[in-house]
Amino acid sequence: MTAQRPCRVLHLITRFLSSGGAETTTENAIFALQDADADYDLRLGFGAEYDDSRVAALEQQGIETICFDHLINRAPVSNVRALFSIVTYLRRESIDVLHTHSTEAGIVGRWAAQLAGTPIVIHEIHGDPISEEYNPLFNEFLKRLEQTSAMITDRLIIKSPTLKRTFLDRGIGEPTQYELIYHGVELDRFCNKINDANREEPVTFVFIGRVEDSKGVFDLLSAFDQAQDKCKIDLKIVGDGPQLDEFVSVVNNRNLDDSVSVLGYRDDVSAILSQSDVFVLPSYREGTPRVITEALAAGLPVIASNVGGIADQVVDGESGYLIDPNDIETLSEKMVTLASSSALRDEMSQTGRSHLEKFSIEKSKQEYKSIYYELIRD
Repeated sequence: MTAQRPCRVLHLITRFLSSGGAETTTENAIFALQDADADYDLRLGFGAEYDDSRVAALEQQGIETICFDHLINRAPVSNVRALFSIVTYLRRESIDVLHTHSTEAGIVGRWAAQLAGTPIVIHEIHGDPISEEYNPLFNEFLKRLEQTSAMITDRLIIKSPTLKRTFLDRGIGEPTQYELIYHGVELDRFCNKINDANREEPVTFVFIGRVEDSKGVFDLLSAFDQAQDKCKIDLKIVGDGPQLDEFVSVVNNRNLDDSVSVLGYRDDVSAILSQSDVFVLPSYREGTPRVITEALAAGLPVIASNVGGIADQVVDGESGYLIDPNDIETLSEKMVTLASSSALRDEMSQTGRSHLEKFSIEKSKQEYKSIYYELIRD
């Protein structure tokens, strides 16, 4: 860094898709620095999977973008090639700060920065990359990679205290490396929930996320099928993903198309939440999902898997229910419990909304500015 030019910052993420919490958090980190007193030259790098319109929108706001087309989710050989292209870019552009997001970009990017001599390296942990659904040997390999990569990282930004404890217990990084910044949400956008007392049956459950096995959507469908025999409910599935067509087929084969609406990708999430009663996310692995905070802000009780940092968002029995992944019976029971009592839904709604200030976008932006100021000053 020199006093004659702005500080050059490259944010690097594996995938930059049309929807996704990590993508939105990455954008928020960039926008926070745009508003900072210091002068930053801000750039975004991403892998082979990206959404053209989302990239174009960033470019219109003055953010330079670059595609590293060999950076691919779960493609080790290709990612070795990505390593060298990122090293070349970091050196050629004299990048001062590399800020990585997601597993592949985090590992490949940090070692590229080490080879390129990039002065400051930040890695943002959006979720837990290690899961019981993966082969134990793969999980162990990934843990070792995270341990060694943490040694060449100046700051590890984490999304929840629970995730921080998990990573430290695995020997990833030192306590002094970690900074807690929750996913920032524009809370006021979601505080338009329709009064539950004015809503008529059926009670509407909603899932918002990628339609794939790891999100537990097929488990949710089975639980819903059981629950609808005991109460009047319907289900909205919002999002796209690799198994969307398969999911629609299962809905039709089970003759659930009258009560299950598969809406695909939508950009009116706040409106959808305002017209729903309960949010459900039975994932097998997560970080601290932004959509849960949005649902709580909208006044919805939440039923979610007790994985990642979700326990830092949902208080079990108070603002919703935490369940084990793949526990279809318990999921169905909790759906029936909430569908059967508008008073319980209203009580949980008020509780959920009362603990959200730590998730505000204003707070997270200020925390990003503070971390950068501290690192650059040093």
